[in-house]
Amino acid sequence: TNLGLAWANHTNNQKPIDQVSGKQNASNFMGAELNVEAGYKMYDNLTAKIQAAYVMLGGYYNDSVKINGVVDTPENPYTARIMLSYAF
Repeated sequence: TNLGLAWANHTNNQKPIDQVSGKQNASNFMGAELNVEAGYKMYDNLTAKIQAAYVMLGGYYNDSVKINGVVDTPENPYTARIMLSYAF
């Protein structure tokens, strides 16, 4: 299990634009990530793994998307996968 936090530089001129005010977002907090991985060794050369990750976006991205004239905050990204690793 891992937990990560990310902030942008205060002088970052690449910040997303708040679509309501037309200015760059004031927050530097980009978000927090939580990921989990578990594995099981089935045989000497075969391992099964399951992985999942979820990112909760911070204020850095508030109101930075405009879709069909509606201002919104992007959805939180996530991923999940199952892997079989075979070594020969």
